[in-house]
Amino acid sequence: MNIKCLNIMLLLKKNFLEKGIKRNNNALIIPFGKCIIRNNGELQLNGNLLVNSNEKTRNRTGRSSIIKIDSNGKIIVNKRFNIYYGADIVVFAGGEMILNGGFFNSNVTVRCRNRVQIGPDVAISHGVLIQDYDGHALFFTSADGKIDSPDNSAPITIGEHVLIAANVTILKGVKIGDGAIIGAGSVVTHDIPAHTLAVGIPAKVIREGVDWK
Repeated sequence: MNIKCLNIMLLLKKNFLEKGIKRNNNALIIPFGKCIIRNNGELQLNGNLLVNSNEKTRNRTGRSSIIKIDSNGKIIVNKRFNIYYGADIVVFAGGEMILNGGFFNSNVTVRCRNRVQIGPDVAISHGVLIQDYDGHALFFTSADGKIDSPDNSAPITIGEHVLIAANVTILKGVKIGDGAIIGAGSVVTHDIPAHTLAVGIPAKVIREGVDWK
């Protein structure tokens, strides 16, 4: 931890002066460098949340991270979680993101309108996108002229000790099992079983019985 780069003013404001942050077990939100943390919902800290922790400079030319929680949105940190620079995280109204331990590497984007749950000891690499909704309502017309608009959001669950490689996209309704590995550049649109290696667009299992460290 680079103590010299701690954003002391933001640390004091978020942990001790601002409403909407619930701290248990002496947990803290620990910001580094240039961070933007806008909380109009609820941030529940049961473990420490480090934000921008690999930032190496205090000046305004350094990399930043953004966390935005809309009204009635919630982030729950159950175990120490580390968010590196370039993060762009939005929890929309009614959404809930649960972090149970691990880290987001640089330039991770999360859009949570429903529910995103990250299991313990998860490693999520550079440039990953996690989005639990389509972004826009989609309409389909059947042969008989009936117009259908399916639900455009569904929860995402990432299990324990999962490795997500660089530039992966994880879309709505997906469950990734414990110990799974998702190869670089993959697009995950369906469930991935535990201890499998999945790659491709869309991601498909190519090997079973895998593990990583």
